[in-house]
Amino acid sequence: MRRQRGWGATAINFRSCSGEPNRLARAYHSGDTSDTLLVMADVRSRITGPMLAVGFSLGANVLCRLLEETGDAAPVAAAVSISAPYDLDACCRKLDSGDGFLWFYRQRFLRTLKSKSRAKLRRFPGAFDAKRMQAAYTIRAFDDVVTGPLHGFQGAEHYYREASSGPRLGDIRRPTLLLSAADDPMLEAPVIPPTAQDNPFIHVVLTEHGGHVGFVAGSLLRPSFWAENQALVFFEQVLAQRPAAT
Repeated sequence: MRRQRGWGATAINFRSCSGEPNRLARAYHSGDTSDTLLVMADVRSRITGPMLAVGFSLGANVLCRLLEETGDAAPVAAAVSISAPYDLDACCRKLDSGDGFLWFYRQRFLRTLKSKSRAKLRRFPGAFDAKRMQAAYTIRAFDDVVTGPLHGFQGAEHYYREASSGPRLGDIRRPTLLLSAADDPMLEAPVIPPTAQDNPFIHVVLTEHGGHVGFVAGSLLRPSFWAENQALVFFEQVLAQRPAAT
């Protein structure tokens, strides 16, 4: 559908998430907008026309923080946030207290994070406390010893407070669609802050089902990605309302 519209696309992989190790001690976090802004500036230098942005999960929170920080100077004409963890503290609490699927996800995620952290320590000895990192069996404990300190935060609580996009949604000044499911297993209710409705730039779609970035319809052989289609429709509506170029 994107090709039919004649739209190009650029995907952003956060540091260390593309199969290529990050060369610095720092990596990425849920509120880090600098790398995304850098990519957007590079894209803008090479293209004309409106730029649009879609974020998923952690990337959706980053996108919202970017829109909040840049306000009227935001580099995009419109944005879509899909399954964002608007309250990082609540999201972490849900992940760390859950069993079943959440236990499996937490263990797998921590295993990946610790593996990257051990590699990081081999290149940057003393970047964080190795014993505390290895002993971390919750996301919060890991963020308290690694993610927070590595990126200039006092710990997990400080990191979650500063990086959460939910409390600052009122600062967004671009048409933005917030799309989430009420049954998202990784988020506590309300999954979208009720105050989002107070911002006229924000459009909220909260479905009953869909899980976490799981808005898939159709069949196994012919799936239909509903959330992505909603994003394209939203962008078309926004662009249709823009004043014609003179």
